[in-house]
Amino acid sequence: MRFFNCLIFIITCALIGCKNEENRVVINTTSPDGHAFSFMPIYEKGVTDITIYIAWPTDWAYRETTNKAVPFIGAQAILSGGTADITPMELMESFNDKNSSGSLMPTADYVFGQLSFPKEYREEVIQTASEMLHTPIFEEKWIGRIKQQITDNMARTYAQTPNLLWRVVRQATLGDVPVNDYLNLADPSEISAVDVSMLRRWHKETFTQSNLKISVTGAISREDAGRSIDQLLRNLPKGEQMQSPAAKADFSPRKLYLHVPEAEKTTLALIGALPPTSDGKDAQDF
Repeated sequence: MRFFNCLIFIITCALIGCKNEENRVVINTTSPDGHAFSFMPIYEKGVTDITIYIAWPTDWAYRETTNKAVPFIGAQAILSGGTADITPMELMESFNDKNSSGSLMPTADYVFGQLSFPKEYREEVIQTASEMLHTPIFEEKWIGRIKQQITDNMARTYAQTPNLLWRVVRQATLGDVPVNDYLNLADPSEISAVDVSMLRRWHKETFTQSNLKISVTGAISREDAGRSIDQLLRNLPKGEQMQSPAAKADFSPRKLYLHVPEAEKTTLALIGALPPTSDGKDAQDF
């Protein structure tokens, strides 16, 4: 009888995969190469996808001498410009065929990366994404197309009165500082001035193995999650220890008026500071 019970236990473990991690519980752990990450497994019927999030800290927006359009152009070029071995068309088809997706979102403080894919394509998608991060092709014609797209988008953005209002608010609260130029990105000449050497410098300084915030969730074990992170990051340089500086905003009471005679509607905004989400009182904001 005891032997029979043990046999049933072994079969049951084989059927469910003998997962040691509790479903939908966050675990703080470390990859074999030493990358700390947060891990939340989802072992449920119908869940087959895996998502990896990585945040790279950056101080590019806070420096006096950097071109503030570079991160926006560079992020798009990495995602769509191909690599030394993969053309842009092949890159797009590869992700589409595997029902996978990737994104890079530059902000003033971090570049946020997300990679999502079905578990059966894990090795192939990770390999492709690793090449994209390590050896992007900043080709002049492709960069020119991206620059024109961003220029057109910014022109449409500032044709809308509410967006002009937010530009004034940023100037009033942040003052005349480099990060304000980054958040506005209103100067077309700065976009057109971006060249490949700027993009390569930003890429080299930003995408390293240091200072990262990483999380993995989905249909994957802790061991495979760690190995995937290491495979994704292994070819990147170690990098220097760095933290994003915090912008100092002044929310002193004041009234601001923006006169736009051609505007069809009047826009009124009330602006105030909220406590940081790290305080854990997010619900009070509502």
